[in-house]
Amino acid sequence: MTVGGSAQIVPRALISGISSGVGKSLIMTGLIAHMRKQGISASCCVVGSALHQGLVYNRLCRRYSHTIDREVLDADAIFRTLAHAQIGADILLIDGRGGLYDGINPGDLFASDADLAALTKTPLIVVADVKGFSSSLAALIKGYVEFDSRNEIRALIANRVHVPHADALGIKNPEVVAFNENMKLYGLPGFIGGLPIADFEAPIPPSICSQRENVTSIARDFFLDIASLVAQHIDIDAIMAIASTAEPIDVPSRDEVTSLRNCRIAISDDTCFSTGYQDNLAWLSYLGAELVPFSPLADVDIPKKVGGIYLTGAFLQTYGEELAQNESIRAAIRSFAERGGVVFSEGAGTAFLCRAYRRESGGSPLPGVGIIPAEAVPLPLQQTPITASGVEDTVLGGPGTVVKGISTGEWGMPGLMQGGEGALLRAMRVVTPEGKQLSEIYSPTAQSVSTFHFLHFGSNPEVAKALVRAATVLPPKLSESED
Repeated sequence: MTVGGSAQIVPRALISGISSGVGKSLIMTGLIAHMRKQGISASCCVVGSALHQGLVYNRLCRRYSHTIDREVLDADAIFRTLAHAQIGADILLIDGRGGLYDGINPGDLFASDADLAALTKTPLIVVADVKGFSSSLAALIKGYVEFDSRNEIRALIANRVHVPHADALGIKNPEVVAFNENMKLYGLPGFIGGLPIADFEAPIPPSICSQRENVTSIARDFFLDIASLVAQHIDIDAIMAIASTAEPIDVPSRDEVTSLRNCRIAISDDTCFSTGYQDNLAWLSYLGAELVPFSPLADVDIPKKVGGIYLTGAFLQTYGEELAQNESIRAAIRSFAERGGVVFSEGAGTAFLCRAYRRESGGSPLPGVGIIPAEAVPLPLQQTPITASGVEDTVLGGPGTVVKGISTGEWGMPGLMQGGEGALLRAMRVVTPEGKQLSEIYSPTAQSVSTFHFLHFGSNPEVAKALVRAATVLPPKLSESED
């Protein structure tokens, strides 16, 4: 697929699994941590809506992780995402979702790892939990190899192998040696390593996106331990060699890049505020915004000379008391919005902008920023893909603007005014794939858009472009106050 511009050859591989829970994200984490120690610039993508895992990869790689979801992105958007993700990288690793052939519905490969690998011509490396297996493993792998002729499984990685003594590392492990002899007998791909059974105190974040508790706060020792384990037991050179056989993805044309930083946008980023598509931040930066991180938890003011604020999803249930004590940052955000500053909020970031929010049903309200005249309450988690369609002119675009994403269904505003003086302007209509209408997206002020959902700017980069454009021209009141 050609996106435009010249092709860039960057090694690329998709790490999938025999099934969900076999340890592929654990292995991916170890690979990335080890590569960083070795000075290898790894870039990462996650398949599906594993936003928290993407955030972990972002902190390891020191670059934005990208999210590839076939329910949210069409084929062109997927190639564009891969093209952006590989820029400046030595290798692009894709963390799969579920089992290799697990699509949206049984019997349908759409949105499966196999489907993505076939679409993008990306080499496959498959992880198998081998505990309890003997010769049956060859039968299982044979079925996976022959199930879909569009793809070739290039190698296998074993997880939870038995290690009889200290020097039984990787492919030298007797169990892995026996497995490989069996694989060779049937003409199947071999194992390029075997991770031993190990218990880690820090769990890998779940693939589902939730803002109930911070699942990304992981001790540094965990990354050091898993990096060391992967380096000892998996053939990294073999992974690099396999990834080097990937067909090139074209890099977008140079004329799409905004060379000058036209505006500054403050991005919430701390232990509370971090949940969301990192693709959105990458697109804003790519289109000319200088992103300035700030902490609603710790800072007393927003960054100076910014034209916009981006409030990400947040763990309000965990950090609500600390946020309630920071009256200064709430006042600063409220003043910025009232003076005409651009504000975009998503997920629990929108609950934070309300007059008040409750951490649990029936609990005591905590003070919010106050630019949304309603009280936000938590709701049961119900994740689903969504399509949002513009009905008014906003900082994200005009009527007819379409952008896709996901809804976690975790927050709502039951007391929101639906009409009359003081009611919020409806900005976008939101529906599920089945046509069910969800909570709408609103404009609390003329220069703001707030949603409890998560929009993926990669599904329509014009949305990111509109947000950058809106934040580029500072309203007079805002410009004068920051001179």
